[in-house]
Amino acid sequence: MTTSRQCTGTSTKNPGHHRLWAVLVLMGLLAVQFPAWSQTKLSTAEIQTLLAQGKQLVVANQMVQAYDLLAPHEFQLAGNVDYDYLYGTAALDSGRADLAIFAFERVLEERPSYAGARLELARAYYDIG
Repeated sequence: MTTSRQCTGTSTKNPGHHRLWAVLVLMGLLAVQFPAWSQTKLSTAEIQTLLAQGKQLVVANQMVQAYDLLAPHEFQLAGNVDYDYLYGTAALDSGRADLAIFAFERVLEERPSYAGARLELARAYYDIG
């Protein structure tokens, strides 16, 4: 008994090949969409300068500019308490409460007793309803 196979235009020899190709295309699109993923790493001195500039902007209540300065570096600096607090504050006060929540949660994961981060996290939850 022979069975006939209908040609669907796709190869069944290596079904994982299509998944691999899809993952590679997705990674390429994400690298274009989020250029921070493809950036070179900042040195310690560059990080300190970035944080000082971000803090100056936050203190001056220039939150959109602070967010624009800090956001491209989230991929590398997420988990740095000082960065996450500044980034969360800038995100929250520039209308991005959803992003601020993630940043403040990272701060509290590292420093659970950080009262300022707790207060800002509560404010972010209030903002999103």
